[in-house]
Parts: sequence; C-alpha cells; structure tokens
Amino acid sequence: MADFQATMLSSNFSAWLYSDVDSMPRDVGYWVGYQIAKAYIENGGSIVDLLSMENAEFILRQSGL
Repeated sequence: MADFQATMLSSNFSAWLYSDVDSMPRDVGYWVGYQIAKAYIENGGSIVDLLSMENAEFILRQSGL
C-alpha cells in the first residue's frame, strides 16, 4: 500500500495499469482500487462519495488501509 500511496495522486499510473512491471502483477491497480473501495464501504463510507471521488486521500484514509 505504501507504493500506491506514493503515486496515487500522480498522473503517471502506467506501472499500475496496462503494463508489465517485474515488481508487481499485471493490472494490479484494479485490485488495489477494489480493496480500497471494499474497505471504504465496509467502514461506513457512502457509495455516492466513492463514485464521485472528490477527495481520493479522504477515501483512502476512511478505508482504513
């Protein structure tokens, strides 16, 4: 998760999606996003807030991951 947090606000997400990087599985960004969304909803987060994604850092913090 630390690797993700370091790059989550970047506009370069190519290592996380659509590419082969030796250090992580292909398209791992989809899996990470699913885990964050799942934890956010399980911790009482709103689906509307999740889908509007106005504050990604807030969503991540509220997910507890």
